[in-house]
Amino acid sequence: MLKATSCLLIVSHHLAWYGPMSDYAYPLIPSLINWLREYGRIAVQVFFVTAGFLSAKKFAPEGISSYH
Repeated sequence: MLKATSCLLIVSHHLAWYGPMSDYAYPLIPSLINWLREYGRIAVQVFFVTAGFLSAKKFAPEGISSYH
């Protein structure tokens, strides 16, 4: 759930920062667009840490590496 939420925040950050949609949406919801531009990029770190944890859990389900 954390990884999915981070993914949505990353996409929203890109939509708020890049592309023509941000120009039209800014007058409607300026505080949300400003928040996404400022703090949306933090979701990238959350996404990568969560993905790394899930990968490690997949390759070492018992906490012990299966590769010797």
